[in-house]
Amino acid sequence: MNGNLIGEIIRSGRPDKGMPALPLTSAQIADIAAYLTLARVRPWLQGNSTIRALDYRTGKVVWNHEIGDGDGGAGIMTTAGHLLSTGDTQGNLLALNPSTGETLWHLSAGAQMLNCPMTYELDGRQYVLMAADDTLYAFALPTPKGQ
Repeated sequence: MNGNLIGEIIRSGRPDKGMPALPLTSAQIADIAAYLTLARVRPWLQGNSTIRALDYRTGKVVWNHEIGDGDGGAGIMTTAGHLLSTGDTQGNLLALNPSTGETLWHLSAGAQMLNCPMTYELDGRQYVLMAADDTLYAFALPTPKGQ
């Protein structure tokens, strides 16, 4: 998704998705568009890659989660069940709390994730798929209490 499309969505809102139009400046919209994907430092600068959560109403940083040195290329997926899935630069698959950035779970996959996690449902159970190198990992999420 490019920055112009993100800016248009932010300006006009998405009533069908429950997202109101936001009264932000063009500079604030550009910042939000930049951080909707991994906020990362280019590898030639030898900095830390970071996932940042922003308050969509104010544009202020809510939390930062460092994912290691160099270029982070993993996509980010959040679920309605309050789970953020991504990968770090050290070859770990991560599950984070999207409200706090706290690591809830990780798995050393042995290779960096350079794609986006995906989810699907089968027979009433939700699964998350994540790939690293030539290996595809499928994880079944816990069933909600009472089911």
